[in-house]
Amino acid sequence: MFRRIIASMIVLSFVTMGVEADEKVVQGKHLFILSGQSNMAGLNPKVSFVPTVVAAFGKENVIVVKSAQGGQPIRKWYKEWKDADGKPAKSSGELYAVLMKQVNSAIKGQSLQSVTFV
Repeated sequence: MFRRIIASMIVLSFVTMGVEADEKVVQGKHLFILSGQSNMAGLNPKVSFVPTVVAAFGKENVIVVKSAQGGQPIRKWYKEWKDADGKPAKSSGELYAVLMKQVNSAIKGQSLQSVTFV
């Protein structure tokens, strides 16, 4: 229930940011990137998140990419991470590279209207 509420709040805040009375119709899909550590890894987006964004934007207008892995240091999502001594870590950015490979594959040939990172 809590996850459904969070997903709904994200969608509602996203929808209200882009709504204007005389806004022209913009073509393209809405990309939602779900990435993170343990909490995101445990999330099944098909249960709450995907139905919520599909209800808001339509199935044909939504792309959802999830790339999450629990138990990993945050530096694996940041290419330029350095330790306290200013030395780069060997594993810096490797999960970011995995994420971007998935995103690029999912959006290939698509026109995007918006990108939301969760």
